[in-house]
Amino acid sequence: MLNNATLAIVLTLLCGCAQSPSKHSQTEELQAAELAKPHSTTHLRAPTSAGISNWWPFTMTNTSSLHTAQSSLALQSEQDNLTQAWLDHYEAPLRTALEGSGFTLERREDVLMVSIPVTDSFNPERPQMLMPAKLAALSRIAKLRVADAQAPVALILGHSDSSGKIEFNRHLSQQRAQAVAGIFTLSGYKRDRLRIKGVGSDMPRAANDSPEGRALNRRVNVLLAPPETLLALLNRYSKPAADAQITIKPAG
Repeated sequence: MLNNATLAIVLTLLCGCAQSPSKHSQTEELQAAELAKPHSTTHLRAPTSAGISNWWPFTMTNTSSLHTAQSSLALQSEQDNLTQAWLDHYEAPLRTALEGSGFTLERREDVLMVSIPVTDSFNPERPQMLMPAKLAALSRIAKLRVADAQAPVALILGHSDSSGKIEFNRHLSQQRAQAVAGIFTLSGYKRDRLRIKGVGSDMPRAANDSPEGRALNRRVNVLLAPPETLLALLNRYSKPAADAQITIKPAG
């Protein structure tokens, strides 16, 4: 039978075991406490754009921008093809309409341009009036259209040489453009398909330092194009007046 001293020692040891968990139990408690804590997301954060190249092994491409650019190129290519088909359709009959007129035809990237020289086309006595012999050719050009959505629009530009005053030349070139436009109006052109502009000497075709050059610059251009390009043509051929003018002779 245990004496009192021995019994006290045994009881002390048993109490200590009950109050102090084993090392294994302490480890489990620590793990459980760690799991109960809110997780930090710092280590899960995606890298910033500046650091992408440091960790992402593949080339990054903005697919949205690339798709938009490809779509724009495809649309532009389709529009270019339609424009060329339109020019092919109207060029040959237009050349036929111009035979014997003294007018010239130039096919540009997106327009058919008829050049009407002032010499022999306008009355020398009344420089804003067309010669009667030219009216038939202009009527043939104006009537060269079909009753569909692809009928050509016309931008008529009057030009002068650089002789005389700027305002006089611009006014005279406007009158000549109006004279040509009158034939188109009589042939059925409406305002939504016809525009005129007198640009004076702002768009010379040749140097104004010789009679031959000045004669080339005195002209009226009729630009025929697909209907959706009229506003673009107006913007392209709108130019500010020249700041200076060379006076050679008083007639434009």
